[in-house]
Amino acid sequence: MTSTLPPPSFERKSSEIGFDLCETLWKRRNGLGKHADQNWVPRCFTFHGSILCYYDEEHFDDADPSRPRGRIDLARDETKASFVDVQKQGAPTQFLVVLQIFVLGGIERKWKMCANSKGQQQRWFEALKFFDGPPDVDVGQQILDALSIGGQQTPRSRAKTNTFNKTFRQLKRNSIDVFAANSISNSFEEEQHKRTPELLFIS
Repeated sequence: MTSTLPPPSFERKSSEIGFDLCETLWKRRNGLGKHADQNWVPRCFTFHGSILCYYDEEHFDDADPSRPRGRIDLARDETKASFVDVQKQGAPTQFLVVLQIFVLGGIERKWKMCANSKGQQQRWFEALKFFDGPPDVDVGQQILDALSIGGQQTPRSRAKTNTFNKTFRQLKRNSIDVFAANSISNSFEEEQHKRTPELLFIS
């Protein structure tokens, strides 16, 4: 892949359009697309509460918020976020963030994203890492929610999302380095989940 300059981050404040985060990141294509010459493409990513989405378009102004290309509720799926600052072959930047998603039967899939700067990498890694661990509802409950109109968060899921929103807003308000705030999310996670040893899988 020919190296190119990373696209500019989305410049409007995320809060103005109703998101905790809304920026342009590079995303590695999945499926057959990952074998294409251009297997890293700029996408608009949004994050609100526990919902992570990305769109075909590079900028949010050009996207239809009701039609994301990919969507995941981090409170309802088992996930693990990791990062690496080493330039990977073919990646557009060295600021890699990986989200591992564990689905039924132990099958794992990954969303690989490249940020355009160290600061952007920190923001997204810390936001995603907050939800590391098993889902907040069991499979049976997810099916029942999917069959109901609109679907409702469980009290546990809602409480976790509300705590994340409050903490994240305070971090942004005080301009605290999100990596330095790891202890905040870690202490909360220890009360919510039985932790497993930290592992980093980068393919």
